[in-house]
Amino acid sequence: MRELHDGVEGTVDPLGMAAPLVHAQLAWLAHPQELAERFTRLSTDLWKLQLHSVNRMLGLASSDPIRPHSDDARFADPVWTEYPTWDLSKEWYLAFTRNMQDMLYDTPGLASKERRRAAFWWRNLLNAMAPTNFLWTNPVAMRKAVETNGESLSNGLRNFLDDLKAGNVRMTDPDDFHVGENLATTPGEVIFRNRLLEVIHYAPTQAKVHAKPVVIVTPWINKFYILDLVQRKSMIRFLLDQGMDVFITSWKNPDASMRDCSFDDYLTEGVHAIVECARSFTGQDKVHAVGYCIGGTALSMYMAWA
Repeated sequence: MRELHDGVEGTVDPLGMAAPLVHAQLAWLAHPQELAERFTRLSTDLWKLQLHSVNRMLGLASSDPIRPHSDDARFADPVWTEYPTWDLSKEWYLAFTRNMQDMLYDTPGLASKERRRAAFWWRNLLNAMAPTNFLWTNPVAMRKAVETNGESLSNGLRNFLDDLKAGNVRMTDPDDFHVGENLATTPGEVIFRNRLLEVIHYAPTQAKVHAKPVVIVTPWINKFYILDLVQRKSMIRFLLDQGMDVFITSWKNPDASMRDCSFDDYLTEGVHAIVECARSFTGQDKVHAVGYCIGGTALSMYMAWA
């Protein structure tokens, strides 16, 4: 066991995926009594499922021993319940995944953080193996293929090839969104620019605004409009409607000219720059500073420094 543990620790695992799963396995093996109790519980669940399978195959009435969670739409189509073959495929999958997830969350002798990490990775692996993800085990996909004379399969293959070409799994058509048209539609203007960022000041929506401005430091791994997607999903518009005077960072996409920029530069020429810009623009000594994601980290460091 120690050799297995040391081998995992020395393995290149950039996502940190293997280590928590192996740690959970070793923890269970170190607690054989708890492991035996867990297998007894699993055996009971599998016996109930076996009885359910027999009843369904014989055409007898039988309610599903395991039901999908209310927010799990994968098995929402009635075909997963009406037809015994697909019902049993769903039930066996849910039985296995539920028990494995519960085991990871209840792993004895393992820190809570490590248990959550192991459960996170295992949940994603189990989701990837769901019968809904494969054509020959997904009756809904097969029905769609028949109804469309294979067009759904053709479209799926085309999307797959497009994703390979783009090097990214796209969830939407990138041509559907345009900044200023159906994305980032809240009126504003750039009032300051340097080599790292632009400062955007939004037009007030109220006749009176609060004197102290709101300064938002966004993460440089996102666009500023992460907080201004559409009118109904816009933190910026909400703040404006509350009478706030809002300023936000719009970071430059780094290129070769920025190869020598450091985190200190992002604090002095980024966070400090927008704070001073807002103070100068409004004539106020203080601001309401808000940081989002790594923008919050940078803002906290700036406040400690300033």
